[in-house]
Amino acid sequence: MKYLYTENESDQVQTNFMKNGKVIHIPSKEKKKYILLHDFIKRLDEEKMYY
Repeated sequence: MKYLYTENESDQVQTNFMKNGKVIHIPSKEKKKYILLHDFIKRLDEEKMYY
């Protein structure tokens, strides 16, 4: 499922659930989990192989 969210929502989720670029708590709401995962995926390098 794809969620629509604003930049403000993304910033708020990152503020509440991340510290120094690392997830410190996993949100219980599915939309917030989606936001964290989507932001995390955007940071991955397409050219790099992750094992």
